Amino acid sequence: MSEVTTRAPAEAPNSSGLSHRFRQAREHAGLSQRALAAKARCTNSTIIQVEAGNRKPQIDTIEIFARAMGVSAGWLAYGEGIAPDWFTEETKDS
Repeated sequence: MSEVTTRAPAEAPNSSGLSHRFRQAREHAGLSQRALAAKARCTNSTIIQVEAGNRKPQIDTIEIFARAMGVSAGWLAYGEGIAPDWFTEETKDS
């Protein structure tokens, strides 16, 4: 399996909203932060930092997270492509 890598937010262009989509996807998948960390083989701290917007996963890591949460990597990373059916206007603002 690939190593989970992240970078500082300033080094991750076009990723506005990633932390919100990430948290919504994790919660919809019914995963705790620890469960997602175990499934993605990363630290719980990584999940917490991504959700807080302090770290932005590199695209290969986004793919790992997306598979674990059942969403597309393009949508998770950039909000582009096909959004999950459950991601409505209400969940975008919550």
